Amino acid sequence: MNRSRFVGLFLDEAQQHLEQAYAQLERFESDPQHPDTLRSLMRHCHSLKGMAATMGFEPFVELAHRIEGLLRELEIRPRLWSHELAPLFSEGLDQLSAWTEQIAEGGTPASTAATAALISRLDAQLNEKLAPASDPAVPAELEGTAQWSVRLALQVSSASPTHRIVSTLKRVGTLGRVLRVRPPQLPLDDEPAAMELQLDLASARSPQALRRRMLRFAWVSSVELAVISAGPTRDVALDRPTVWTRVPADVLDWIADTLRELAMESTFAPEAGDRSTFLIKRLFDRVEELRLVPFMSLSHRLEAAVRDAARRDGKRVRFCIRGGELGLDRALLDRLVGPLRHLVRNAVAHGIESTEGRLAAGKPVEGSVTLAVERHADRLLVTLTDDGRGMDATAIRSAAIESGQIDAAEAHALDEQALLQLAFRPGVSTRRHADRVAGRGAGLDTAARELAELNASIELSSTPGQGTRVVFELPVGQTLVQSLVFRRAGQLFGVPLSSLRRAASADTPPDGLEIIDLGAGDSERSAEGYLLVLDEPDRHVALAADEVIGRRELWLQPMAPAFSAATYVNGAAMIEDGALAVMIDPKKLLSRPW
Repeated sequence: MNRSRFVGLFLDEAQQHLEQAYAQLERFESDPQHPDTLRSLMRHCHSLKGMAATMGFEPFVELAHRIEGLLRELEIRPRLWSHELAPLFSEGLDQLSAWTEQIAEGGTPASTAATAALISRLDAQLNEKLAPASDPAVPAELEGTAQWSVRLALQVSSASPTHRIVSTLKRVGTLGRVLRVRPPQLPLDDEPAAMELQLDLASARSPQALRRRMLRFAWVSSVELAVISAGPTRDVALDRPTVWTRVPADVLDWIADTLRELAMESTFAPEAGDRSTFLIKRLFDRVEELRLVPFMSLSHRLEAAVRDAARRDGKRVRFCIRGGELGLDRALLDRLVGPLRHLVRNAVAHGIESTEGRLAAGKPVEGSVTLAVERHADRLLVTLTDDGRGMDATAIRSAAIESGQIDAAEAHALDEQALLQLAFRPGVSTRRHADRVAGRGAGLDTAARELAELNASIELSSTPGQGTRVVFELPVGQTLVQSLVFRRAGQLFGVPLSSLRRAASADTPPDGLEIIDLGAGDSERSAEGYLLVLDEPDRHVALAADEVIGRRELWLQPMAPAFSAATYVNGAAMIEDGALAVMIDPKKLLSRPW
């Protein structure tokens, strides 16, 4: 079977399971006695194992199986939990995450000496410290519940036997709790084969209800039930998790475009009434929410990068995200992963001091790296800070000269801020010995190039002995922006309301006001026009307008990156009469000479 067409689905599912697994592991570390958290973590590992088996990723399957086995022992005997196991589980999830990214880049998971050592450590915990008891205990919450030995006869094809087995276990899991599984021998030829799946199930349902439900599975030909321990049975409506349906992004785009057209039609036909406009707007907003993914969904990939860098340098680092609930388009998030990973690794490798260095500086042993995100109209502001040693401008200058990025005379003429920006040049690194994480002068250079492709502007500041701050701002693509629409020289413009301070009459401009005329050369400014004063703390500046159309919610369509980078425009939007308004980016506008 050609599995390549399923790689995209595998990656999407694997990322979601890994995100949830990291979250559950964090909860489990804080409350190891909570059975639901451990059970959920084990379920995600089991799903990862099953999906990887279907795709033929054997090293992935082997590692996920070891992690799941250790978790299962902890479920049986929770008293054996120790905090020494937490880094082991984290390292295992980090490796699964790394393999997932390798698959996304077209590679295939492969065992290495490091992964073999990790599996050996997991086996040691499983076989020595957590050797199975001769009579494992049933989880406390299932005591008194009827337990059944179940034999299911399956008719499956060798093209997808693992998928059928995993699907069967998932469906049986909705009927109660699967306690143990004895998997069947998989067929070796291409012919359909009959196999028997044996499992132990704890359920409050009656045997008749269990048999009836299991026979509904299309590939199950017979069901045998044998009681292990009796208990009260009844047909119960078990709690169901939220059911998720995958929808292609282009389908959502089509729905959103159609709703946008309907909204326009309702504007042109006022007789449709306010109620229809309200319903269309509400439906449109809901569809837009479907495209959004919380920024926090990146956390497990960034935390893995922080842990990896800290582990290699023997440092203790705390990583946190602020504003993680902010929803952004998944495509944008995927493009942010690479540069953010480079930046957090750099913060740990170059910024956070060693334990001895932090103690000598009077700082806590544990360093801090914080990533904050916030949205301003159609812009995303990302700030990464650390409480490390800060950046040494003199050392950066020496490294830049040594790498040939700049000559000595030019370097000595630069001020401190300009010297810090040299760290984004290729080959510039203040680390003397390179390793897998840092020292080649490629991390910040790569991050800067990838962010530039997103039309992001980067600012770097640092205070010796206190830490470093990296800030970048980028457009977030399609978005609904509260705007003021105005006309100048026959052209419609829009400017975000958040960027405006006030409007003034053009016949009496305030003293010292700098006026930017977007229609200069096309027509003279009228004294009956307006001046739209921008909310800029360091500059008293306004835009000239012939006519103010009014406040509008504009659905902004982004421009091509090449065009947007060369102008002060970051998109365009259609207003109610079908006319096109060009959206101004005040920050880019003010960076140009006028």
